Amino acid sequence: MIKNKQRLMILAFTIMMMNGVVNNLRAQVGPYIIEDYALNYSKLGILLSFISIGSMLLYFLSGKLIEKFGLIKLLFYGIIYNIISLAAIYLSPNYYFLTFSFFLLGSGLTLLNIVSVNLISISYSKNRGKMINLLHLFYGLGGIIAPYFVYVFFYQIFLIIKILKISG
Repeated sequence: MIKNKQRLMILAFTIMMMNGVVNNLRAQVGPYIIEDYALNYSKLGILLSFISIGSMLLYFLSGKLIEKFGLIKLLFYGIIYNIISLAAIYLSPNYYFLTFSFFLLGSGLTLLNIVSVNLISISYSKNRGKMINLLHLFYGLGGIIAPYFVYVFFYQIFLIIKILKISG
């Protein structure tokens, strides 16, 4: 039982850190989205607001989903759901599909957030407040990591592509 509890804790903390990374990438990827889809800042604002709209909608449905499926099933469904929504964002052919994909991303991230908080809350009933605070500390760490994530993956990849174009 202790090993499973530790595994769930590590999984919940990792999920919250990844939520922090993905939620804080909005500002860093905004210029790339504007360039790729020829948007103005108003359309970008509307696009990014669909993450929050998806999140708010799922908060209303989360209790019923937990009752129907349970936390562990929702955890796995949430991971699959997020993989699909991130792939949809990557493969988006136009602004409207991208908007729908951001809606899916917001609801998927919220699903994993709710599951993580509930797993920690149930697993550590004696130290519930302390563990939930630590869980949100990992969300903050994800926010700190996000700009470096963009630098490493976007800037370095574009730099390599430019070098290859110049040499080729």
